[in-house]
Amino acid sequence: MSTMQSTLESHAPAPPDRTVDPARVREWLSRNQAILIDVREPDERLRESIPGSVSIPLARLSAPALPPAEGRKIVCHCKSG
Repeated sequence: MSTMQSTLESHAPAPPDRTVDPARVREWLSRNQAILIDVREPDERLRESIPGSVSIPLARLSAPALPPAEGRKIVCHCKSG
């Protein structure tokens, strides 16, 4: 995994440019504490994808497009960070 962005860390909002170590994201995912959103375009995702991630291209990313977080952190992955 490359650089991850997190919109939430713990229970407090994080700055939009907050990066999170991939190992921490894997831990959150294994504990169902996060949702991983892959914001790459479909052609990029065809070349490589992250199992369990939800595909929402950046151009379509909005609050209504997100799956219900149900108290989990929302982590966005982008090719360029």
